[in-house]
Amino acid sequence: QPGHTCPRTEELPNGMATFLEKMMDLVIEAKTRDGREVVKGFSWFNQDSVGGTYDLRLQRDDGTINELGEAYIAGCTKWAQRRQR
Repeated sequence: QPGHTCPRTEELPNGMATFLEKMMDLVIEAKTRDGREVVKGFSWFNQDSVGGTYDLRLQRDDGTINELGEAYIAGCTKWAQRRQR
């Protein structure tokens, strides 16, 4: 795959960013039967293809935030907003 990116498919229209968005939704919605949050923290880090097949970095080589980084920020923001309710 060019750039070691996760391919865009019908199931993952934004590739790895869609996967991360879905992961964050699972984190946000995970609750015990009595409504308490299950997940207390979530970390995402990696180097280009180190320990994995894809480039899972949140930034480009020049330090700017890439599409995956934007999805991570959006997911964390959404989670923080839900926790404030």
